[in-house]
Amino acid sequence: MRMQNNYQQGATIQTNQGGSSLSQKQQQIQHNVGNVAQIACGAGHILNLTRDGNVFSQGNGEYCNTGLGGSSSSQQLSLLKSLSDKTVVQIACGRSHSLVLTDKGYLYAWGRGFEGQLGLSETIEVASVPAFVKFFHKM
Repeated sequence: MRMQNNYQQGATIQTNQGGSSLSQKQQQIQHNVGNVAQIACGAGHILNLTRDGNVFSQGNGEYCNTGLGGSSSSQQLSLLKSLSDKTVVQIACGRSHSLVLTDKGYLYAWGRGFEGQLGLSETIEVASVPAFVKFFHKM
């Protein structure tokens, strides 16, 4: 196996170069990485959007920037399970926050929101998982 560095702070993805077998989880990650439609990077995190609308995240966890819940780092791509029942069509990263847009036109945000960049509320400074942005859909 060969190690590829796809993240500025040293996280890696293993790609199979023949000869050795991959676990089922590694095969799924490799399959999804091979179907990447879009990549977005913040200061300490990265998002991968696959062609089938899944979002994978990886990063240092600062200000909950990975969207995986909590502030722990993820040194390998991890599926954002809270979005797995949605079809994401576009991703974007700021310095320490991220946004995704679904096929239904719904916007979700997470990470650092000290200046209101999440669009969730003036009182929400950090969102640890993707949260629906109500501003565009008066509900």
